[in-house]
Amino acid sequence: MAFNKSMSRTRKVCNEVSEQASAVVKSFACLHAIYSQGKESSQLESDKADCLEAIDTFARALDTRLNTGYRHLGTPFLPVSVYQRVVAELRVSARSADPSSRAWTAASRRLRLIKQARDRWVDAVA
Repeated sequence: MAFNKSMSRTRKVCNEVSEQASAVVKSFACLHAIYSQGKESSQLESDKADCLEAIDTFARALDTRLNTGYRHLGTPFLPVSVYQRVVAELRVSARSADPSSRAWTAASRRLRLIKQARDRWVDAVA
């Protein structure tokens, strides 16, 4: 019984991470489109704020423990150092808004790796 609950929780957390990662990618797509129109666009600051908000929501999803939900107990979704690096790279990327920045290149690669790792656990009905 406990194993089923743990597996169910893992699927739910992976689904949430999946949704939030997709939201981050969409936010960056909008931000990069506005950036390419002109660095002085009035909407750029608004899109940066939206992107940072999506990153914060994604970070909360990544910070959720897989098998307990308690902050200090259970298995983290990512090792702490990787989690901190991913979130920091995403925040730097959002502030610069440049799609060719080194931070975005690294962060987008890490997002793809996270997606590959969580895909086997994603369950649309969880």
